[in-house]
Amino acid sequence: MSPRDYARAARLIRQAAEHGHPAAETALGLLYENGLGSPRNYLAAVRWFYQAANQGYPVAQNELGVMYAKGRGLTRNLNTAARWFRLAAAQGSEIARRNL
Repeated sequence: MSPRDYARAARLIRQAAEHGHPAAETALGLLYENGLGSPRNYLAAVRWFYQAANQGYPVAQNELGVMYAKGRGLTRNLNTAARWFRLAAAQGSEIARRNL
């Protein structure tokens, strides 16, 4: 994908995220985390991951755990990271189980 394609994708995903779709919120967080379609912005990534994670979306819960574990966009906190990993793992997320 070209940078232009990521920018367009980010605009479209943002529209869905702003309507409260957890998969879109998570996807937008991933774009911000990786600097795809916009400059890298860990704070924005965390914000979108929180929105989806608080809706019980396991992918976002795992990603939020990663952000806490690495201290990206917030203070590093392994206990909080483990809490988010456990929530995701309880819903069957294999990657969250491995992250624990």
